[in-house]
Amino acid sequence: MLNSASIHELYEMPYPGYELYCIYSTTSKVFPYLENHKLPTVAKHLEFDFKGHFHALADAEASEEIAKMII
Repeated sequence: MLNSASIHELYEMPYPGYELYCIYSTTSKVFPYLENHKLPTVAKHLEFDFKGHFHALADAEASEEIAKMII
């Protein structure tokens, strides 16, 4: 599986060293008691109004909001 660093290498671009987070694995650690760690479940738990699941922009915005609340 390619990660950001290997994608940069593939295109011979310098990697700026961004720190990456996986919202799924992070919420799994923070909320181990949830029935699952899908975006709608976590958003509901955090009382975040999440609409548009499986729409790329909506998923990205929900992930951002969740991350800001827990990281």
